[in-house]
Amino acid sequence: MLIAFDLDGTILKDDKTVSDYTKHIFLNLASRGHLLVPCTGRAFYSMPDYFISDELFRYSITSTGAIIYDKKADNYLLNAAFTPEEFLEIIDFLAQFKEVDIDYSINNYMYSDRYSIEHLDEYPIPEATSQYIKSSRIIIEGDIKSDIINNQRYINRANILFKDPNDRKYLLKRRYELPFTFTSSMPYNGEITPLGINKETALLKLADHLDLPYDDVIFFGDSYNDEAALASDKIRGVLMKNCKEDLINVSKRITEYTNEEDGVARYLSDYFKIKE
Repeated sequence: MLIAFDLDGTILKDDKTVSDYTKHIFLNLASRGHLLVPCTGRAFYSMPDYFISDELFRYSITSTGAIIYDKKADNYLLNAAFTPEEFLEIIDFLAQFKEVDIDYSINNYMYSDRYSIEHLDEYPIPEATSQYIKSSRIIIEGDIKSDIINNQRYINRANILFKDPNDRKYLLKRRYELPFTFTSSMPYNGEITPLGINKETALLKLADHLDLPYDDVIFFGDSYNDEAALASDKIRGVLMKNCKEDLINVSKRITEYTNEEDGVARYLSDYFKIKE
């Protein structure tokens, strides 16, 4: 079975760590031949080192479904990206909102300009998130537009921070009208990927590559950027107990415990009848 899971709000505790209990359950599942696949909005090298270095995780789905990376083969099974011209249009589109911060992922890395990093404290984000952003971005000098034009950047995903939460709500309401995929994972952020790209489409593509039936794929998530996979009629989506309130009816399956209580690991322990 392919067991996929979101990171923030799902596998990770609120302090961005993975519990020893979850690691124990993952080791047990891997020993039974199950595939464990992080499926996140983060870039590969923005994930905690456990998911980067541990041999348990050969495949990862990153950048909200824009990338499928095979670590063992050092190969991309999927690398969906905006052209430089397309992404410049997105930047111009976002200019209608007065105060937004934009950073972006290219292949396995996240990039941000120095001004954005130095002004993160102006945005309503938790300290753990702020520290994660500062530690995981490659800093570019100058402005984003110049960097994209001069280096002909092909962008897999943009991450947007909003000072005004109403701007995010506005885009979420209009998301099906936009020429790109817009979603969100936190009350203050937005995520932009090429049209039609999301976590469900990536999971289906990975299942096809591995010649796995879709109903042998299970996915855990908690937020809007997980919605397509959670609501899928092809794979088994499992909501976290701590999911966003208006997602509660997206899936009939829900964990009994939150991310702080090892909800995924406990669900899997019961599902596969793992003896403690």
